[in-house]
Amino acid sequence: MPGGRPPQISGPILAVSVDGRGAAWCDGIFSGDREIVAFAKRAVRYNATTDLLGTRIMADDTSAVGAYAALASYRPGRTIVAQAPAEVAETLGALSAAHNATPWTV
Repeated sequence: MPGGRPPQISGPILAVSVDGRGAAWCDGIFSGDREIVAFAKRAVRYNATTDLLGTRIMADDTSAVGAYAALASYRPGRTIVAQAPAEVAETLGALSAAHNATPWTV
């Protein structure tokens, strides 16, 4: 690879599965299934919001919660979290509790 080694991962990783397809976010970078990643990047570019348990969350690529909203924009309600930093678990847990939904865990 020209220029040496690729950059090392330094931040938290968010990984999701949607209908058997996988995608992830780390350090502001989306990777994985091309279609999911394209949806996520568009969601960020156009400041889209995704309804997460009755609360609109803006998609972004600078925070794990915003990245979850971006990735979930592909198939809201069908996005399964495989790995997430604490802030995503806490946010979704609080939203679940506020809406008397099934408890959410990572």
